[in-house]
Amino acid sequence: MDLTSSKFSVDTPYKGLVIASILPVAGLAMTSPEAMLIAIAIAIPFSLLCMMLIGAPVYYLLKRLRILNFPLCIFSGVLCSVPGSMMFSPSGLPIEFSLSSYISFSLLGAVGGFVFWAVYARVHGRDQNKLGLGIGFALVAGLATAILYSNDFKTIEYVDGRTLPQGVSFVDWHERLVPVKVQGEELMARLAEQVPYISNCETSLSKWRDMFTHEIKYSVSHYPQVPRAHHFKVFSEEGKAKVPRECPPDGKVIFF
Repeated sequence: MDLTSSKFSVDTPYKGLVIASILPVAGLAMTSPEAMLIAIAIAIPFSLLCMMLIGAPVYYLLKRLRILNFPLCIFSGVLCSVPGSMMFSPSGLPIEFSLSSYISFSLLGAVGGFVFWAVYARVHGRDQNKLGLGIGFALVAGLATAILYSNDFKTIEYVDGRTLPQGVSFVDWHERLVPVKVQGEELMARLAEQVPYISNCETSLSKWRDMFTHEIKYSVSHYPQVPRAHHFKVFSEEGKAKVPRECPPDGKVIFF
């Protein structure tokens, strides 16, 4: 197979970059009509913006250094996906809650890098050197290792628990650890800032494994008996006064 064949290639890097920005997103959007609308309105324009801000400068740098090769195209595509993964991932949560999004964006960026190499760089950018290839394969290997490692920590489970009847202030302006009981065991769970600690109350807890310490951690996801409590910080003073400090013992759901 002749990789230098120009039969299926484009003649300018601009065309290659545009195709590499649009094709992976458009292909993913074909999975549903809703995804297609989101792609047309948001994802494709954002992908083109990332291409202009990151992809084009990186291309000219690699071309100038004469290291425009296959692995560095893949790595550069992932680099272009970073703004999207940062913008469209949940904020204010532990990194494990965003790993699925980071991995998905990285793989989408890698596909974009492959498309650019396939439609342009394989024909017009083959003046490469061994050092550039070595750097490229090392970066791709490191990236693949990071993705495989992160994949083991992206699972978030939900378990039932209960808050304790004593010992914690009702609300705090900062994130904090609070006592809960899960399957008869007392543990400390993360509670987001400005979310009230409603004592003696059933709670749904998120459970995950920390990717740095490998410890099992918990956070208060919501209170089934007080479903609006996590919106506490946007309530008026009158609304905040209606949030109960303790759940009623009969299991009644409180709406306010």
